[in-house]
Amino acid sequence: MTILTPLLNQKGAFSPFMFGLLMGVTLLSGVMQHWAKKELERIEGQQSELAQEKADDMKLAVENMILTENVESGEGYGTFFSADALKAHLTNSTGQTRSGDTLDVSSYNRTGNFGETGQRLVITSSDDAFERQKIREQGMEAGAENKEDGLAVIDTTDIRQKQIVQSKEYLEMEASQLFRSYISGGYEFPETSAYKDFNRNTGLKDSWGQSFKYERKTPKKAVLSFTTPWGYTFKKSLSME
Repeated sequence: MTILTPLLNQKGAFSPFMFGLLMGVTLLSGVMQHWAKKELERIEGQQSELAQEKADDMKLAVENMILTENVESGEGYGTFFSADALKAHLTNSTGQTRSGDTLDVSSYNRTGNFGETGQRLVITSSDDAFERQKIREQGMEAGAENKEDGLAVIDTTDIRQKQIVQSKEYLEMEASQLFRSYISGGYEFPETSAYKDFNRNTGLKDSWGQSFKYERKTPKKAVLSFTTPWGYTFKKSLSME
């Protein structure tokens, strides 16, 4: 006789034992389902956070890559941003999706300010090839409206403007040094030919590592400027007349 024999021989209504057994199984099943649901939500949350972290890290890599450009050293001004090109500038993540695929970077040209043709990048850490293709085909509309985790959008024009602002700040510092030189140099600006040595002493350059352009018009008037890699020029007149 097995342990189930009393149950199999039970006739009529459920006995208290049978009813209790069924209630226990039902309660246990409900608890397990609740636990499984919570565990699934926890895992999905962790995966979602990781996916967003990877996308955000790639977004930061774009900014780091642009802000560390150096034209004079031959490492500056890029107009093409791929996942592989950005890997060297990643700070935390591996630059890969959960399945090991490379993060997807889609680029869309747009008109920027100050004569620049900027790019808007959509970075996704999704492993779903269909989602990736949809983002590529729909361009920025998909990138801007898609609220799923693992997606980051960055506009290179915003970073380029930071470079221009920073270059202007450095140029103003250089101008201050030239005004000091004007006073200490007998109330005359340095000769144009002497500016290279002057700039070597100050060490000030634009955001792309380029020396400023200087031209003395008269002993009391000069022009200081910088030109971006895409051809925008900013000039500052230095006049003591």
